[in-house]
Amino acid sequence: MISKYQSIHHNLANQELDWLPNDTKEWYAHNLKHNYQQLADNGWINTHFKYAFNSHGFRCQEFTPDPSIMFLGCSFTFGIGLPVDVIWPELVAQRLNMRCANLGIGGSDLNTAFRLASGWIDRIRPKIVVLMIPSILRFELITDRIIQILPQDVHQQVRPFYATWCQNSYNAELNAEKSILAIHMLCHLRHIKFLRYEWQELNHSEHRSALARDLRHWGAIQHELFSQKVLADIGK
Repeated sequence: MISKYQSIHHNLANQELDWLPNDTKEWYAHNLKHNYQQLADNGWINTHFKYAFNSHGFRCQEFTPDPSIMFLGCSFTFGIGLPVDVIWPELVAQRLNMRCANLGIGGSDLNTAFRLASGWIDRIRPKIVVLMIPSILRFELITDRIIQILPQDVHQQVRPFYATWCQNSYNAELNAEKSILAIHMLCHLRHIKFLRYEWQELNHSEHRSALARDLRHWGAIQHELFSQKVLADIGK
């Protein structure tokens, strides 16, 4: 049975992996063959790192009572294709001298962000919450056995619903607005500073060739520059 507030990666708790979906060994081999120069230009030839998960299945340290900052979002927050020490949540937390509570989940949506914020905010007790808004066309669906994210996990039985839901953009827009307001209210009621950003803000067009190891996500320099923006908005 799925737990209400668990990470999609709960089965990876306390593990370290060399590869994850979207940054797989097979995809890397494909890029070695077809996009070697891009890998070389970004320093990914024979460069290795681990994806380490805490005991709750999140890509960060264990949660403690020490001052922390919570991050919510999708793969751009989780840091697919990059070592953990160069992704923007870690950079922001380090420079604030806080622990990084990174609840980002690759491929996830705003429903995921709200679900995790609601379930963990009183356990982590962060001083600041930062939301990077994922694509609003995604939609989380929890069943007894798995957590699906539409559209990438669209099963036959839910395709008619999702197709209908997508026909009018108001559905996605209203769902996004509700989730963002709900996360904001969770923070407001606890006197926690809340910041929100669109996922596109991570990209700096002048560095668009800087890419992560999967060549699908933006690279370390983008994360560094974005971390500076977040710190400036926090006032550091």
